[in-house]
Amino acid sequence: MQTGAFRDYTYRFREAVLLLRIALLSSIPATASAAAKGATVLAAAALERFINDAINQACRRISARSWDDLPEGQKKYLCQLMARRMSNASQVVLDANDTFAKKQQSFRKATEECLEGFSDPSAWDHHPEYGLFSDAKAEPDRLDRILRNFDPQDRSFYEFLSGDVSQRAEYLNALKQLIDARHGVAHALPASTPPWPTDVKSWLVASFWLARRIEAFLLGTVTRSIGEEPDPNHLAPT
Repeated sequence: MQTGAFRDYTYRFREAVLLLRIALLSSIPATASAAAKGATVLAAAALERFINDAINQACRRISARSWDDLPEGQKKYLCQLMARRMSNASQVVLDANDTFAKKQQSFRKATEECLEGFSDPSAWDHHPEYGLFSDAKAEPDRLDRILRNFDPQDRSFYEFLSGDVSQRAEYLNALKQLIDARHGVAHALPASTPPWPTDVKSWLVASFWLARRIEAFLLGTVTRSIGEEPDPNHLAPT
């Protein structure tokens, strides 16, 4: 089963694969380098957008009409969102701007929305996006903290990944390297090393299967093992 988020991802990912093919086949160093850089940026952007879309879709699938029917992870997640909502509304009340009537209206609305969320979780409609990749070293843990909220058993996403510990470490390192390389290319950082096409190839493989596993984790389905990594030339949809 493929979600809309993953289908959209495959179309964006195909562009990165096309640039990677150019990089791998070109005998002109400048062309290979430019194509590898482009593939890096597009692959990271496609994964970033997918994670935002997939989590948003998971939020929309919260259909429990009773708080007691929610898994513990989703209770924690919604409580955190409600706390942020009330914190922002409280700040409006304490702010020197606006009239008291506007402050009162804003605070009352936020309070009523939180009460309704506790009464009927499916009615809660304030789901922030995952956001942009930031610190590459911290990104795997950040991703895990968000994803585990949607697992009925409150499992870590990394517990869900099959394969031995060394494989998982290598796999997640590829994610960090892709993010670091994207930052270096996108911002033309002077200290960054241009990505080699062969490095980009391994990052694309890892990013594709990471997206596939995130989808499987959010849907509660089974996916392939980490060791079954295909050639990225065959990853783009036909």
